[in-house]
Amino acid sequence: MHSPHRSLAITLQFIGRFARTNADGLGTAKFIAIPQEIDAEVRSLYLNGANWEELVANLADARIKEEETLRDGLVSFEDLQRKEVGEIDLTVGSIRPYFHTKVFKVDRVPDLHLTTYLPPNCELLLESVSDDLMTKLAVFRRSVKPKWLEIESLADIKNLLYLVHYDAKHKLLFINSVEHAEELYVVIAESVYPEDSDVVTVPLSHDEISRALRMLDEAKFYNVGMRNQSIGNQAESYRTLTGRAAEKAVNRTDASTRSRGHVFGGGTSKDDATCSETIGISTLSKVWSNRYGFIPEFVQWCNRLATELSDLSPVATGSNIDLLGTGERVTSFTAPPISAVWNDHAYMHFQILRIEETDEEFDLTSLDLAVALEGGSNSVATLTVTTDNRTLGEFRLDLNSNTLVEQTSGIPCFIKGRAADGTLEEFLRIRPPTLFLADFSLVIGTQCYRRTDPPPLDKSLMRAFASFERDVDITKEFGDCRPGRINIHEFTKQEFVKTPAGIIIYDHRSGELADYIAITETEDCVTVELAHCKSAGGVNAGSRVGDVYEVAGQLVKCLPYIRGPEELLNRLLRRLSTGSTFTRGTEAKLQRILASAQKKRFEVHLRLVQPGLSASKLTEPVEAVLASASEYVAANTGGVPSFWLSP
Repeated sequence: MHSPHRSLAITLQFIGRFARTNADGLGTAKFIAIPQEIDAEVRSLYLNGANWEELVANLADARIKEEETLRDGLVSFEDLQRKEVGEIDLTVGSIRPYFHTKVFKVDRVPDLHLTTYLPPNCELLLESVSDDLMTKLAVFRRSVKPKWLEIESLADIKNLLYLVHYDAKHKLLFINSVEHAEELYVVIAESVYPEDSDVVTVPLSHDEISRALRMLDEAKFYNVGMRNQSIGNQAESYRTLTGRAAEKAVNRTDASTRSRGHVFGGGTSKDDATCSETIGISTLSKVWSNRYGFIPEFVQWCNRLATELSDLSPVATGSNIDLLGTGERVTSFTAPPISAVWNDHAYMHFQILRIEETDEEFDLTSLDLAVALEGGSNSVATLTVTTDNRTLGEFRLDLNSNTLVEQTSGIPCFIKGRAADGTLEEFLRIRPPTLFLADFSLVIGTQCYRRTDPPPLDKSLMRAFASFERDVDITKEFGDCRPGRINIHEFTKQEFVKTPAGIIIYDHRSGELADYIAITETEDCVTVELAHCKSAGGVNAGSRVGDVYEVAGQLVKCLPYIRGPEELLNRLLRRLSTGSTFTRGTEAKLQRILASAQKKRFEVHLRLVQPGLSASKLTEPVEAVLASASEYVAANTGGVPSFWLSP
């Protein structure tokens, strides 16, 4: 009885000893093995009917050739810089990176001999380049004082590396980095091109990176992520399934509300049925395989990836993950964009925007982000960033431009990032905002996630107010009105004051949660009502598409903050400390009510106030937008909205 040998060399030695069957009385030699315990290279020896005499010779030759290729690859590296690290022999041949890469499309060959980029507070240990493999290696270390230590006498040392490989045939740039911050990948990619170069590096889209799954045959997925297509949904925004066959838990209901996130699985290799393979992909243009190898082996893996990533044919794994959409690259907007919110990253990680001229600093999510189609184009939109009616910058978003986003006017603004600081323009390129179209499809970068056709508009959601015709200047959202009339904000305030709400907050300014927020507490429930108001595009109520776009686009901006009482409280306290006001209630009462909401039913109801729309005159296009808005709100809040309209 022998344990299977993982190494071919030891297996050959074992065979040599075991094959001495020239003694008298020995019967036929037999070999018994469990396939899963045998390395793919050795497994063919144990197949039923295998001709060992031929197989052993072929395997030995193949290993010799593989070893020669590996050594030639290692020898091709030339050290540009190298620092002695004590008695450690740091060489290219001693490095075995994890197989993980982010992939960019680049139409120009990089210059790998340019000065190596070093992240802040790092010391370069090894810089080496192989022109034959079109690969660059950088090893460095960072010394950082522990957060729990007051003095500088002790430091945490972290050793890091990154690899850059360019596949000239398919014009793809592969970056392997121990640290995975998105800003770092971009800086590394730009560092291998001259500063005055106008080259543009474009990360592969989700549907493009998903082509890597073709490397697997008979795929089984152990980890599957599903992204909720609704921003701010009170259910989980991202669901992860794990298990030996996690993909079987994906169903068609998931497919209608969620898109595919990351996946990780295994199977047999497409290139060699005797070899096993693992592949993981993420929405951030990253691919990985659960193994380590020498740098030439990593390069070979990248080249195999490049072949699959450049194949435009459809990808089908034969599993239930095929039900989940990966979005589709679009070159034009399928419907007008009506609203924009910051990338999810801005809501998960606090981002500071700094204005260079004045040293002012803002929480990025406190700024208003508006979107509008550029005149005469259905592929170019203008993004406008404002604070308290002051424009900080305008940006041109072009679905057909490699740069995607370009600042066209405004003042220089900078984002303080976790890995590297950069301009707001660079932030919008790396982490593009989510644009909502009139049918509530989502566009992120150049990827479009289409929504299914909503059901017909439920007319019971419409509430017609005769006061809009009699008492309200429907052309004035706030401010001075025609004589004898009140503005829309004043009307909404009067309606909320009639309710038993214990808290009423006026929040009309940049980054608003809503124009008015009313919070009511009962014995078993805390109810939050958010009113979004917009003025009419004309003196008389009707069915103007522009009016419905205005108010429908406004509602999505509050959704990231109403997932639960804690998020809502934090947001309101921040808003109240910077200018929002109580119409009714106090800060102490607000904190008490929302603290009690942790133990009660928590409900959120949205009121869309647009007296420019007439409930009796709605046309089919306007009803379609309201129906999409209703479905979207229901998916996010668990309750349907109310539309406050003119009769």
